[in-house]
Amino acid sequence: MSPVDHCGGFWGSSGNHVWQIAAHLERRGTPIGPLDCLIAAHALSLDAILVTHNEREFSRAPELKVENWV
Repeated sequence: MSPVDHCGGFWGSSGNHVWQIAAHLERRGTPIGPLDCLIAAHALSLDAILVTHNEREFSRAPELKVENWV
């Protein structure tokens, strides 16, 4: 299986979240980086809690559950 095959499931389940998060934060004037947007979208698609030390950035993503274990 190629790396592209592994990514196919990601885009099917998370792709819409990427654009929703990016558009929401852009409208508010508080965008996050593109890779952070992908990470947030993946966590949302799994209904998972994102564990990060970068709460300030990720907490701006709507409906994303964030925890800091540091």
